[in-house]
Amino acid sequence: MMNHRNCSIFLFCAVLLMAANASAATLRYALIVGNNRGVDENGNMPFPALRHAQSEAAKLRDKLVGLSNFAPDRDRTILLTGATRAELDRAVSVLAERRRRDEELLGAVDSVFLFYFTGHGLEGRLLLRDGPLSAREIDGVFNRMDADLAVGVFDACHSGSLSPKGIVPTPGFNLLRELPDEVLNAKGRIWYVSSSARQVSWEDREMGGVFTHYFMEALDRAARSGPGITLDSIWEYTRTRTMAYTERQNRRQVPEQYISELRGSAPVYFSFPMKRSATLTFSPDIEGRFALAYAGGQLTELIDKKKGEKKSVAVFAGNVSLIFMDGSRRTTVERFHIAEGEQLTLKDAIETEPPDAVGERRRTLFAKGLPEDHKVVMTKKRKGLSLLAGADYAFGSATNGVLFARHSVGLPVRFDYSHFTAALRMGAAFDGRDYPVWGYEAKGVAAAVRAGGSLDAGKTRFTLCADLALAHLWQRFDSGDTVKRMSLSPAVHLAVLLPRDQRLIAEFFVRGGAVWGEGESAAPTEHWGAAVSAGMTFFVRLL
Repeated sequence: MMNHRNCSIFLFCAVLLMAANASAATLRYALIVGNNRGVDENGNMPFPALRHAQSEAAKLRDKLVGLSNFAPDRDRTILLTGATRAELDRAVSVLAERRRRDEELLGAVDSVFLFYFTGHGLEGRLLLRDGPLSAREIDGVFNRMDADLAVGVFDACHSGSLSPKGIVPTPGFNLLRELPDEVLNAKGRIWYVSSSARQVSWEDREMGGVFTHYFMEALDRAARSGPGITLDSIWEYTRTRTMAYTERQNRRQVPEQYISELRGSAPVYFSFPMKRSATLTFSPDIEGRFALAYAGGQLTELIDKKKGEKKSVAVFAGNVSLIFMDGSRRTTVERFHIAEGEQLTLKDAIETEPPDAVGERRRTLFAKGLPEDHKVVMTKKRKGLSLLAGADYAFGSATNGVLFARHSVGLPVRFDYSHFTAALRMGAAFDGRDYPVWGYEAKGVAAAVRAGGSLDAGKTRFTLCADLALAHLWQRFDSGDTVKRMSLSPAVHLAVLLPRDQRLIAEFFVRGGAVWGEGESAAPTEHWGAAVSAGMTFFVRLL
């Protein structure tokens, strides 16, 4: 059940700036404020306390860190609950100082400022615990941060009246369609409000602020394009679902968008709910500060690497720029595309390049333009085909009296591509038995085919395959009689391959399953038995 007097306010600024070149970096700063109670300039509480404002602020903070690339640092992403005017003022000062220090350290990087407020709103004012915050004071918060791009979203009663002069309301406005078709690189503001100046914003008893609920939901569910979800897609998702939900409740709430001092447009990515499926490893000899920039700098992550430390970080697949940060100087090490599951290594140029491991390939990328003391190369580890040829020996036995050669030597050929493994084997089989009143010798040929998957752990490769073997044996009894017999053996083949990154490789294997064929005696009876064998292979890597 909804109460039209309980109005929640939601202010959200989290847009990334599309820079004019691929080596751009963007840093984000956020102030997130949640107040269940608020008073006006006379010290009165014009509205009952809200149920969800403060918990919504905390949830959104976690989503910003998890999906929108806001740093968890307390001086870059600040959460306030039950805030006073003085506490808000101090938080803005902390953020502004952090931004100034970052600029001194990293040079002129693009910045995005987020101001999130959830609580009560009244006629152009946000109600804090000890008094209101006027539209002019909100404008002052953005001016103090002086970010390249700031976006505010207000989920509040009469939140449309918060707009200062010079900002034009544009209901249903499409950011990418209306703005000029050029890179968004100017200072500017985009504000979203949950309702017009004469409308009430609704809070649901269970789900909280309707607009807030769908805004946070959009971070995961809005239509994705390119490396993430654009701000325009999130806005459309939130606006249409807020209107539809309130109409079903016989209420009317029309969110609006406001734009100020904004020039140019490109896809502005806001949320990045992708899986980090690739890995970037820094060798111990590398040191310095690096930045990974995705989507032309819209998603930027800073990495500090100390000498002697081996560091691995999970990264997104897609187009990436690796940037070396040296004070105000920024040098692009490499622009490259990372495939799903790919592994990259950044290392000193003089380090010895290790050989390719089974099932993979390495490609070396030489960096250009770095300082003399930062000569680095990058190696990309990707899927590749490996071909191994070798010789093996196996010893085994079978139950139920089925004719099964206990000794076998062969020439296997093994193919590996990433985690897929297949092999062919041709060989010779032999055996001999002496019983109290009779005996025999058996010789013949054997062939096998197997396919399955492999898993790597360090320099060891574990393989599990389905195996099918066929043997053709000539069995010669003591009496001089000779019988030709066939056997078929489906089994599971478990192998350990090591070291997987050298030219000479050893494999230890165990094979277990069933065998179908005739018995050992002269009587031609066919039946099933169980068979197990173990052995060793020496491979030479040909590819």
